[in-house]
Amino acid sequence: MLTPRRVLSPLLSLMLALSLAGTRAEAQYPELQPGTTIRMRGSQLAGTVRGIIVARSGDSLTVARTNAGPLTIAISSLNSVDVFRGKSRGRGALRGALWGVGV
Repeated sequence: MLTPRRVLSPLLSLMLALSLAGTRAEAQYPELQPGTTIRMRGSQLAGTVRGIIVARSGDSLTVARTNAGPLTIAISSLNSVDVFRGKSRGRGALRGALWGVGV
């Protein structure tokens, strides 16, 4: 006898498998746009690289580094990427502490 559980379980498993199969490296890093300051580590890099993204095309980034020439690297080879948003947590904590003292 077909119960709703017997029908839905394989269907949900199939939907989950199909949704994971379509994941691409580009979709994992939507914030990597030109002008963004980043710090990255990857299999093709010796240590940590910091710079500003100057171009993004397909599955690659071109990063301008301060003490070396531009670097083009495949997004799929990156292990981790830290994106700098412009404001530090320390500055925000100091501002909150000043407000707290004032109140």
